[in-house]
Amino acid sequence: MKKQSTLLPIGAYDGLDILFDRVRIMLDISVLIVIVYSIVETFEKYGVSRITAHLFAIPLGLISSFLLLHGTIKERLLEGLLIGFGAVGVCDTASNLLNRVKSKLLNS
Repeated sequence: MKKQSTLLPIGAYDGLDILFDRVRIMLDISVLIVIVYSIVETFEKYGVSRITAHLFAIPLGLISSFLLLHGTIKERLLEGLLIGFGAVGVCDTASNLLNRVKSKLLNS
């Protein structure tokens, strides 16, 4: 028999389970974005052009979502695109920030 807490009403546990499941999915996606970003940056370090390396992020995001995440095909496809585009966005933002910091340091 499941022990009930007196802090929350009985029906609130279903909502919390859904909330915790959504948070877990968001954490999984954010970890996969970092992993795909690292792979793309490694491609750039080994001489692959920036544009080509960034194009690898989308298939890598799709592959990682189908291999490592759970859900329907539609959910995996959307999450894979989110991972790929998120990794490209992180790459561009980090690169632009690094270039700006370098230019500020060299000009001062």
